[in-house]
Amino acid sequence: MAASSVTRADEEDTTLAVGLCGILGTAGVLLYVFAGPLLGFSTLQLAVLSGSTPHEVAQVMAAAFSWGTEAGDLGTRVKLTRVVLLAPSLRAGLSTTSVFLMVIAMAAMGLATPFQMIRKAGMKVIYAGLLGFGGLARMAWGLIRLLRIG
Repeated sequence: MAASSVTRADEEDTTLAVGLCGILGTAGVLLYVFAGPLLGFSTLQLAVLSGSTPHEVAQVMAAAFSWGTEAGDLGTRVKLTRVVLLAPSLRAGLSTTSVFLMVIAMAAMGLATPFQMIRKAGMKVIYAGLLGFGGLARMAWGLIRLLRIG
């Protein structure tokens, strides 16, 4: 959504991108919750991975808190650190307002995305979204290993 003004994307493409982020993020939450523990990840690793990958705060919290309060708190801190870095100023009032407005905008665009729009765009859009989500997950996993979390 932020890049749409720079890339001169039309409203339909921007709405599709935001809606797809919501869909893929939800699928990622389900993947992490159900498959993460089976892949040998520790609770802390799952919390950092959950905080690093989904685009929406609610998705991060849904995944991270499924492994307990400590994991939920860590996943939330990781996500909110990402969010604060998006804000134009790190002052408390502006940062909170920025987060609130971003959540409202993403929810409104995601809720307004008809599945016909996704079907019309074709599988290349879904593949691009999956590639982006997978890239975020790989970068998060690389940082987890580099920082020896876990």
